[in-house]
Amino acid sequence: MPFGVEEFEVENSGNEAQEINLVVPRPSLVNLQEKELKPTDQDSVYVSSAALSGQKHEELRVAGFRGVIMGSTETENRMVLAVQEMPGVTIDVQPYFCLNKYTGELLLNADGSFYEKREPLLRSDYGAAVSLTFTVAPKSSMKIPVAIVLDFPVQVYIDGKTFERKYVKKFANPATRTVDLVKIALENYPNWWNKTTTIQKRILDSIQSSPAYKETVLVLYVLPGSF
Repeated sequence: MPFGVEEFEVENSGNEAQEINLVVPRPSLVNLQEKELKPTDQDSVYVSSAALSGQKHEELRVAGFRGVIMGSTETENRMVLAVQEMPGVTIDVQPYFCLNKYTGELLLNADGSFYEKREPLLRSDYGAAVSLTFTVAPKSSMKIPVAIVLDFPVQVYIDGKTFERKYVKKFANPATRTVDLVKIALENYPNWWNKTTTIQKRILDSIQSSPAYKETVLVLYVLPGSF
C-alpha cells in the first residue's frame, strides 16, 4: 500500500502544563519534473525537481480526518498529508506554502492557525502543511499520528510503457481512493506497529540466544596513516 504513518510524541517533563504548536510540512511529490541528467534506471534513482506549475491542492475534511490533498492539473497523481481529529487538539491546514519561503508562509497566529493562506503562483514550487495545537499536562506525553499517502496509480517506465499499480484493484473509485487510504493508514497503524515490534523482538531474541552470538569476536580496524 502506498502510505505510511509518522508518529510524533511530545513529552512534558516539567511541572506546569504546556501549550504546544506542532507544524508538519511536506513538499509535494506530485508531477515531479525530470532533470536532463536522469539516470537510466528509473526505479532505483530519480533525479528531479518540484513542479513549478499546475499545482492544485485541496483541503481534506471528512469523517474525522483533516489534511491536504496535493494534486495537479497535469497528472492524475495525488499526495495526501492528513491527521485524525482528536479531543483537545485544534487543527488547521496550509494548502500552499512556497518551498523557498517556508519560514514566512508557515507563520502561526496566537491560536495556532496559519497566519496567511494564498493561491499558488506560476514558477513557484509548493508543499502543504498541517498545524496542531494542544496542551500537554505536567509529567505526561501526547502522541500525534500523521498519515502520508502517495496515490500514484500508474507506473511509467523510461521506454514509455505503463502499468496500473496493484493497489488500485482494491480501490477502484479514484474519487474516494485517497480518503480510503488515509482511513486505513490512521486506523490500523497501531496494529502494524505492534506486529512489527513483535517480529523484530522474536528475531533479536533468536540471535542473542544463538551460540554464534555468544562467541562474537571484536575486530579492530586500523585506518592507513593512523600511526
